[in-house]
Amino acid sequence: NRADYYAEGREIVRRLRELETIHLHVDLILGLPFETYDSFRTSIGDALAMRPHYLQMGLLKMLPDTVLRAQARQWGYRFSATPPYSVFSSQWLSVAQMRELYWLGECIEKFYNNRYFVSVWDYLRESGEDMAAFFAMLAYQMKDRGLLSMATTQRTLSRELRDATASRADSELIAELLRFDWLRCGHRTLPDHLDPTQGSIDAIRRVS
Repeated sequence: NRADYYAEGREIVRRLRELETIHLHVDLILGLPFETYDSFRTSIGDALAMRPHYLQMGLLKMLPDTVLRAQARQWGYRFSATPPYSVFSSQWLSVAQMRELYWLGECIEKFYNNRYFVSVWDYLRESGEDMAAFFAMLAYQMKDRGLLSMATTQRTLSRELRDATASRADSELIAELLRFDWLRCGHRTLPDHLDPTQGSIDAIRRVS
């Protein structure tokens, strides 16, 4: 059944990830039949828990001459009549829900897939964080600031993460992890938003 297939797939992904010999991608398709807002959020959390190097979310396409296209009316699908035939909504997902989940995927693309914040994600996962909810919060913040549809640098993303977590009880721990990830990426000085007490990695090494 579906649960067995899912458990088997999760175990395969887990074993592949532990090998550390390949760059592991996991793909999710938004808009599949019977997928609801809540179930797709759960799928995002489950996928992130597998620790893939890259998580990609794509929109379902209603390609001509396919079984799914033939059943589109039955399942209440609305979709583009021109290529790439992207789905707008279904009987399980409204236009607003599809849009929100799409922007959630864009947020994951910006913050997760670039490998800038590996230590932060590992910490949040191991702490039992609801990762889908965390990225949804980031997506709201980024969209409100007009950044979600813009090209962003590591500095901008790091600053947004610092702002998003500043009121948490573990904010200083996350700030330390952001500093570590920043230096791990090869930078020799810390940005202002990470409150550097030393001017460079060389200075940090001299006093450590």
